[in-house]
Amino acid sequence: MGERLMCLRSDNGTEFVNKDVTRICTLNGIMHQRTVPYSPQQNGVAERMNRTIMEKARSMLHYKSVSTEWWAEAVSTAVYLINRSTNTQNTSVTPYELGFKVKPTLEHLRVFGSHGYAHIDKAQRTKLEPKSFRCMFLGYAENVKGYRVFDLDASKVKVTRYVKLDEREVDGIYETLPARNGKVIHVSEDAHDAVTPAPVERQPAVEEPMEGVENDAPDRNDPPALD
Repeated sequence: MGERLMCLRSDNGTEFVNKDVTRICTLNGIMHQRTVPYSPQQNGVAERMNRTIMEKARSMLHYKSVSTEWWAEAVSTAVYLINRSTNTQNTSVTPYELGFKVKPTLEHLRVFGSHGYAHIDKAQRTKLEPKSFRCMFLGYAENVKGYRVFDLDASKVKVTRYVKLDEREVDGIYETLPARNGKVIHVSEDAHDAVTPAPVERQPAVEEPMEGVENDAPDRNDPPALD
Protein backbone atom coordinates (compact mmCIF):
# COMPACT_ATOMS: atom_id res chain seq x y z
CA MET A 1 0.00 0.00 0.00
CA GLY A 2 3.02 2.26 -0.12
CA GLU A 3 3.27 2.63 3.68
CA ARG A 4 6.05 1.12 5.80
CA LEU A 5 5.04 -0.74 8.94
CA MET A 6 7.04 0.49 11.92
CA CYS A 7 5.56 -1.40 14.87
CA LEU A 8 3.47 -4.54 15.39
CA ARG A 9 1.56 -4.86 18.66
CA SER A 10 0.00 -8.15 19.70
CA ASP A 11 -0.67 -10.41 22.65
CA ASN A 12 1.44 -13.46 23.49
CA GLY A 13 -0.51 -15.91 21.37
CA THR A 14 1.53 -18.45 19.46
CA GLU A 15 0.03 -17.22 16.18
CA PHE A 16 2.09 -14.05 16.69
CA VAL A 17 4.99 -15.19 18.89
CA ASN A 18 6.83 -17.68 16.67
CA LYS A 19 9.93 -17.96 14.51
CA ASP A 20 8.22 -16.90 11.28
CA VAL A 21 6.85 -13.63 12.68
CA THR A 22 10.16 -12.88 14.40
CA ARG A 23 12.06 -13.45 11.15
CA ILE A 24 9.71 -11.19 9.15
CA CYS A 25 9.96 -8.40 11.72
CA THR A 26 13.75 -8.67 11.85
CA LEU A 27 14.21 -8.59 8.07
CA ASN A 28 11.91 -5.58 7.65
CA GLY A 29 13.02 -3.61 10.71
CA ILE A 30 9.63 -3.89 12.43
CA MET A 31 9.39 -3.57 16.20
CA HIS A 32 7.21 -6.27 17.76
CA GLN A 33 5.55 -5.07 20.97
CA ARG A 34 3.76 -7.62 23.15
CA THR A 35 1.37 -7.17 26.03
CA VAL A 36 1.82 -8.59 29.51
CA PRO A 37 0.28 -12.09 29.71
CA TYR A 38 -3.45 -12.04 30.52
CA SER A 39 -3.63 -8.25 30.11
CA PRO A 40 -5.85 -7.59 27.05
CA GLN A 41 -6.48 -4.04 28.26
CA GLN A 42 -2.94 -3.15 27.14
CA ASN A 43 -4.06 -3.71 23.56
CA GLY A 44 -7.40 -1.95 23.93
CA VAL A 45 -7.68 -0.67 20.34
CA ALA A 46 -7.43 -4.15 18.85
CA GLU A 47 -9.73 -5.67 21.49
CA ARG A 48 -12.41 -3.03 20.83
CA MET A 49 -12.16 -3.61 17.09
CA ASN A 50 -12.61 -7.34 17.67
CA ARG A 51 -15.84 -6.58 19.50
CA THR A 52 -17.04 -4.30 16.69
CA ILE A 53 -16.31 -6.96 14.08
CA MET A 54 -18.15 -9.67 16.01
CA GLU A 55 -21.17 -7.41 16.59
CA LYS A 56 -21.45 -6.71 12.88
CA ALA A 57 -21.00 -10.38 12.01
CA ARG A 58 -23.66 -11.41 14.53
CA SER A 59 -26.10 -8.85 13.13
CA MET A 60 -25.60 -10.06 9.56
CA LEU A 61 -26.08 -13.70 10.52
CA HIS A 62 -29.30 -13.09 12.46
CA TYR A 63 -30.80 -10.58 10.03
CA LYS A 64 -30.98 -13.18 7.25
CA SER A 65 -31.21 -16.20 9.59
CA VAL A 66 -27.92 -17.59 8.27
CA SER A 67 -26.47 -20.62 10.05
CA THR A 68 -23.62 -19.85 12.45
CA GLU A 69 -21.42 -22.28 10.51
CA TRP A 70 -20.83 -19.34 8.14
CA TRP A 71 -19.40 -17.15 10.92
CA ALA A 72 -16.00 -16.89 9.18
CA GLU A 73 -17.60 -15.51 6.02
CA ALA A 74 -19.63 -13.05 8.11
CA VAL A 75 -16.50 -11.85 9.93
CA SER A 76 -14.63 -11.44 6.63
CA THR A 77 -17.54 -9.44 5.19
CA ALA A 78 -17.70 -7.27 8.32
CA VAL A 79 -14.00 -6.40 7.98
CA TYR A 80 -14.52 -5.67 4.28
CA LEU A 81 -17.29 -3.19 5.13
CA ILE A 82 -15.41 -1.58 8.04
CA ASN A 83 -12.45 -0.84 5.76
CA ARG A 84 -14.82 0.99 3.42
CA SER A 85 -16.71 2.96 6.09
CA THR A 86 -15.83 6.08 8.04
CA ASN A 87 -15.54 6.03 11.83
CA THR A 88 -15.47 8.44 14.74
CA GLN A 89 -11.72 9.02 14.34
CA ASN A 90 -11.91 9.73 10.59
CA THR A 91 -15.35 11.03 9.65
CA SER A 92 -14.42 11.91 6.07
CA VAL A 93 -11.81 9.31 5.07
CA THR A 94 -12.16 5.53 5.11
CA PRO A 95 -9.35 3.13 6.07
CA TYR A 96 -9.32 1.91 2.46
CA GLU A 97 -8.67 5.44 1.20
CA LEU A 98 -5.92 6.00 3.77
CA GLY A 99 -4.14 2.89 2.58
CA PHE A 100 -4.66 2.96 -1.19
CA LYS A 101 -5.10 6.75 -1.73
CA VAL A 102 -8.33 6.24 -3.71
CA LYS A 103 -11.98 6.33 -2.68
CA PRO A 104 -13.63 2.90 -2.53
CA THR A 105 -16.56 2.09 -4.80
CA LEU A 106 -19.74 0.92 -3.07
CA GLU A 107 -22.00 0.04 -6.00
CA HIS A 108 -21.06 -3.63 -5.79
CA LEU A 109 -22.04 -4.09 -2.13
CA ARG A 110 -24.76 -6.65 -1.41
CA VAL A 111 -26.70 -7.78 1.67
CA PHE A 112 -25.00 -10.74 3.36
CA GLY A 113 -27.05 -13.95 3.34
CA SER A 114 -29.39 -12.90 0.53
CA HIS A 115 -30.71 -15.65 -1.70
CA GLY A 116 -30.72 -15.38 -5.47
CA TYR A 117 -29.29 -16.78 -8.67
CA ALA A 118 -25.74 -16.82 -10.03
CA HIS A 119 -24.91 -16.99 -13.73
CA ILE A 120 -23.41 -20.14 -15.26
CA ASP A 121 -20.91 -19.47 -18.04
CA LYS A 122 -21.53 -20.93 -21.49
CA ALA A 123 -18.42 -23.08 -21.22
CA GLN A 124 -19.89 -24.86 -18.19
CA ARG A 125 -23.31 -25.76 -19.60
CA THR A 126 -25.05 -27.02 -22.70
CA LYS A 127 -27.72 -25.18 -24.64
CA LEU A 128 -30.55 -26.89 -22.78
CA GLU A 129 -29.12 -26.71 -19.26
CA PRO A 130 -30.05 -23.92 -16.82
CA LYS A 131 -28.23 -20.61 -17.15
CA SER A 132 -28.08 -20.00 -13.41
CA PHE A 133 -28.06 -21.78 -10.05
CA ARG A 134 -29.70 -20.97 -6.73
CA CYS A 135 -27.24 -19.45 -4.29
CA MET A 136 -26.74 -17.59 -1.02
CA PHE A 137 -24.45 -14.55 -0.88
CA LEU A 138 -21.42 -15.07 1.41
CA GLY A 139 -19.26 -12.03 0.76
CA TYR A 140 -16.50 -10.84 -1.53
CA ALA A 141 -13.60 -12.75 -3.05
CA GLU A 142 -10.15 -11.61 -1.92
CA ASN A 143 -7.93 -12.06 -4.96
CA VAL A 144 -10.42 -11.60 -7.80
CA LYS A 145 -13.27 -9.21 -8.57
CA GLY A 146 -16.12 -11.52 -7.75
CA TYR A 147 -18.66 -12.64 -5.17
CA ARG A 148 -18.47 -15.68 -2.91
CA VAL A 149 -21.74 -17.59 -3.02
CA PHE A 150 -22.98 -20.92 -1.70
CA ASP A 151 -24.52 -23.18 -4.34
CA LEU A 152 -27.71 -24.37 -2.63
CA ASP A 153 -28.11 -27.34 -4.97
CA ALA A 154 -24.50 -28.57 -5.13
CA SER A 155 -23.63 -27.52 -1.52
CA LYS A 156 -20.40 -25.86 -2.65
CA VAL A 157 -18.88 -22.41 -2.20
CA LYS A 158 -18.19 -20.79 -5.55
CA VAL A 159 -16.83 -17.48 -6.85
CA THR A 160 -18.92 -15.75 -9.49
CA ARG A 161 -19.12 -12.37 -11.12
CA TYR A 162 -22.81 -12.06 -11.97
CA VAL A 163 -25.48 -12.57 -9.32
CA LYS A 164 -29.11 -11.55 -9.00
CA LEU A 165 -30.10 -11.34 -5.34
CA ASP A 166 -33.37 -10.69 -3.54
CA GLU A 167 -32.05 -8.43 -0.79
CA ARG A 168 -35.48 -7.48 0.60
CA GLU A 169 -36.53 -10.98 1.64
CA VAL A 170 -36.17 -11.90 5.33
CA ASP A 171 -37.51 -15.34 6.35
CA GLY A 172 -40.05 -15.32 3.54
CA ILE A 173 -41.21 -11.80 4.40
CA TYR A 174 -40.73 -8.89 2.03
CA GLU A 175 -40.41 -5.33 3.32
CA THR A 176 -42.01 -2.72 1.10
CA LEU A 177 -41.90 1.05 1.17
CA PRO A 178 -43.44 2.82 4.20
CA ALA A 179 -47.19 3.35 4.01
CA ARG A 180 -48.91 6.69 4.42
CA ASN A 181 -49.26 6.22 8.16
CA GLY A 182 -45.49 5.76 8.48
CA LYS A 183 -45.61 2.03 9.19
CA VAL A 184 -43.80 -0.59 7.15
CA ILE A 185 -45.98 -3.06 5.29
CA HIS A 186 -44.90 -6.70 5.53
CA VAL A 187 -46.10 -9.06 2.82
CA SER A 188 -45.67 -12.82 3.05
CA GLU A 189 -46.64 -15.74 0.87
CA ASP A 190 -47.10 -18.04 3.86
CA ALA A 191 -50.66 -18.41 5.08
CA HIS A 192 -49.72 -18.28 8.76
CA ASP A 193 -47.77 -15.06 8.24
CA ALA A 194 -50.35 -13.31 6.12
CA VAL A 195 -52.56 -10.69 7.73
CA THR A 196 -56.27 -11.46 7.35
CA PRO A 197 -58.01 -8.42 5.86
CA ALA A 198 -61.16 -7.02 7.42
CA PRO A 199 -64.41 -8.25 5.83
CA VAL A 200 -65.79 -5.96 3.17
CA GLU A 201 -69.52 -5.57 2.60
CA ARG A 202 -70.39 -6.78 -0.88
CA GLN A 203 -72.15 -4.33 -3.18
CA PRO A 204 -74.39 -5.28 -6.11
CA ALA A 205 -72.54 -5.45 -9.38
CA VAL A 206 -73.08 -2.44 -11.63
CA GLU A 207 -71.95 -2.37 -15.22
CA GLU A 208 -69.72 0.63 -15.82
CA PRO A 209 -67.96 1.76 -18.99
CA MET A 210 -64.28 0.75 -19.21
CA GLU A 211 -61.73 3.49 -18.65
CA GLY A 212 -58.27 3.94 -20.11
CA VAL A 213 -55.24 2.91 -18.04
CA GLU A 214 -53.32 6.14 -18.51
CA ASN A 215 -56.12 8.74 -18.69
CA ASP A 216 -59.79 9.18 -19.49
CA ALA A 217 -59.26 11.48 -22.45
CA PRO A 218 -60.55 10.08 -25.78
CA ASP A 219 -57.97 9.02 -28.34
CA ARG A 220 -57.44 11.56 -31.11
CA ASN A 221 -57.59 8.75 -33.67
CA ASP A 222 -61.04 7.56 -32.52
CA PRO A 223 -63.92 8.46 -34.88
CA PRO A 224 -66.44 11.06 -33.65
CA ALA A 225 -69.46 9.72 -31.82
CA LEU A 226 -72.70 9.58 -33.80
CA ASP A 227 -75.85 11.15 -32.37
